[in-house]
Amino acid sequence: MKKISTLLSVFLLLIGLGACNKECNEEIIPEPTSLKLNQTAVTLKVGETSQLTATVEPKDQTYTVTFASDKETIATVDQKGLITGIAKGTATITATVGKLSEKCVVTVIEESGGTVTTNELPILNFDPTYDDDKVLNDAEILNHEAQLGRKPQSITLTKGVSFPGFANTDLTITGAIYGLRMKVTKENFIYAFSKESLANCPKTIAMLAEYGFTDLKDKELEDGTPIKEGIKNDDPIISVQLYDYPISDLKSTLVITLSRQPQLEVSHPIITTVEDFPSYTVFSTGDADKIKEFESKLGFRKYKVGESNPDKRNLFFETPDDKMEETNISWVFYINTPGSGPKFINSQLNFIKDERDFKDSKLKEWLAANGFGKNVKVLSDAVVAYDDTGKIYCQIFIEREFSVALLQIVEDSQTTSASEVRRLAGEYYKLMNATRPRSIKDFKLLHQ
Repeated sequence: MKKISTLLSVFLLLIGLGACNKECNEEIIPEPTSLKLNQTAVTLKVGETSQLTATVEPKDQTYTVTFASDKETIATVDQKGLITGIAKGTATITATVGKLSEKCVVTVIEESGGTVTTNELPILNFDPTYDDDKVLNDAEILNHEAQLGRKPQSITLTKGVSFPGFANTDLTITGAIYGLRMKVTKENFIYAFSKESLANCPKTIAMLAEYGFTDLKDKELEDGTPIKEGIKNDDPIISVQLYDYPISDLKSTLVITLSRQPQLEVSHPIITTVEDFPSYTVFSTGDADKIKEFESKLGFRKYKVGESNPDKRNLFFETPDDKMEETNISWVFYINTPGSGPKFINSQLNFIKDERDFKDSKLKEWLAANGFGKNVKVLSDAVVAYDDTGKIYCQIFIEREFSVALLQIVEDSQTTSASEVRRLAGEYYKLMNATRPRSIKDFKLLHQ
């Protein structure tokens, strides 16, 4: 037995030497250093195909890449990388070369277009509950996430900024974070992360439509970043914004930011019969003394020297605490010399909680009581009304950057739009207040 074993070892050694003599003169192919696929996630209908293309480095060598599906009953792949959807479900295609491998998640749907049978978005619960150890224990959220198979996981949004969330990279919506709030504005947020991209996100859009976001508009941020955004059909204080921001741990490309605006602090319900508007007729005279006289006779607001600029005829009047319950206006700023654009009157309202109050019929009563009952238009983000002349209009809107409801009065103009005048009102409010931070680091968890 020992002799046979020895002979076998010698035989194998001779074979190895023979192979070396034959091949040692041939060029040795280096091991591949990189493998990339043209897509890492794809959604197909049953019977639909998609081509996977692999790029291997170094590129001056020839390598053979193999492809395999972990669930051929859902999606198959041939050795040229052509994927075919077989049945509804999720499968993973693995491309391999040498010691390297990359994966592509295939979601096969039976429906056409972007229709979905299960909505994978996080539920719109902006006020989750926590236990004594500050761990999320909201039954509604936990049940929803468990049904989707998303498990608790810390999610890193950017370097040094992580939040507890839920993740399942087999889904289209691979992750979710609940309970975020902007420190300054108290705006509540829910983050979701999709494998789709902004340029091609039919399933994500279909899911949002089921939630009531059916009018998404293409826009750009100040730095040119393309986004989609929209407002919930039945609730104007809830909005959504989509933009590309890949997160490798979640295998996601698209970020879905769901936000709910906070209700503003109010002093009391609207007083429909009080006549407390500033006078645009007196304002038009440009006479500071006449404006002060009018405000004095009106009996609600006090002239504030420190906040006014009499040289520019920009005059500020504030309602003292003991008068706040009698009026709908907290302060008035007569801006005769705005620097750019038309002159206007800016003021803050103390009874508006959110945009839903724009539809309150009592608001129209108050406008009419103050001479602005003509051509009242209730928009999703503002209320516009004209005086009896049809030349002066007021607009009520919420300056979300600082969480205040503003009333602005201005003369109608062919050269300046209402939105531009509204922007000027916001700019002047900023001069009176600190600027608003908006980086990810400005978020905190609700229980912090």
